[in-house]
Amino acid sequence: MTKSAEYARRYRERHPERWRAYDRAYKERNHELLLARRRAWGAANPEKIREYRERTAVRHSEQKKALYARNRDLMLARTLAYQQAHPEVRAAKVNRYRARLVNAVGSHTAQEWQEKLELFAYCCVYCGESKPLTRDHNVPLFRGGSDEISNILPACGSCNAKKGTNTANEFIAMIQNRPAMTGGRTLMLSAR
Repeated sequence: MTKSAEYARRYRERHPERWRAYDRAYKERNHELLLARRRAWGAANPEKIREYRERTAVRHSEQKKALYARNRDLMLARTLAYQQAHPEVRAAKVNRYRARLVNAVGSHTAQEWQEKLELFAYCCVYCGESKPLTRDHNVPLFRGGSDEISNILPACGSCNAKKGTNTANEFIAMIQNRPAMTGGRTLMLSAR
């Protein structure tokens, strides 16, 4: 080690707070330069980057498992609280999972779903009631329908369950043949 390197090492050990302040200020002043150097090094050493990522992935996975084991009850409580505060996030996750299971094409965002709900005035497309609504696929995923918003209709849980694997048109025909199911109300879908 050279004299200047040894001096710098001793200085850092004696004055860690000064060194940290200097280092932070240097990195702020030379952010773009340091970023360019880091990118150039990464481009010249892809195998080292890959090895580092593999090493840290294993270490991070083990750390995450240990953290969960130590704080399992707390993490479960936080997850449950979040899910209760944001039921739409859970519903979207379940919907994406179901679509993936049947290899359905397309997807829709939470914002698109909200816009669809507003379009139908937060009412079930089949019975017209303003109950809690679910995503109903016009052509069911099971029958090759997509998960695009154009194939999604808002339906209450009971209508969605009764519809089953029928298309919306098949279900409407079935309901119209049984007036008791609609309670004498006209269907909203025919008006849209």
